[in-house]
Amino acid sequence: MLSSKESISLQDRLMIADASLRIAIAHCSRGEVVAKGLLSIALTILIEAFQLVIGPRGVPVSVLRGKVDGDENMVEACRRAMFQMIEALTFVNPESNLKSPCILLLGRIASLCKSETASVGLAGSAGARRKALLKEIWEACGDVNARLGGEIQL
Repeated sequence: MLSSKESISLQDRLMIADASLRIAIAHCSRGEVVAKGLLSIALTILIEAFQLVIGPRGVPVSVLRGKVDGDENMVEACRRAMFQMIEALTFVNPESNLKSPCILLLGRIASLCKSETASVGLAGSAGARRKALLKEIWEACGDVNARLGGEIQL
């Protein structure tokens, strides 16, 4: 279901990935193989959704609305899901096999934040908001990486 890109929107897949990540972390001790599979898919979707989370460059994010009634801001919903997923990673047992993929993901997201910050090119308040969001994501990744005992430089 999570890997089916045609039938489910990226926003919905990100919400499902958030739940899958929490299940994987909570039930890791019952079956690491299944937990690692859920974790892998959830983290892949999180990376895929990164551009939607930060919003498309040069387009007002308020333009992107949910498909049901048009009232939900897709970018804001995806941001909430991303921060929830990053926060959920703090509950990964540092002794489990889930630690390494989590640290790799955090490094990848931090790297995306740095590359986006370097290429922002937006002026004014929109550029400042985007830069602040990227910094917030980068710092959240650094905090969780430190809690997991990650040794990579963010």
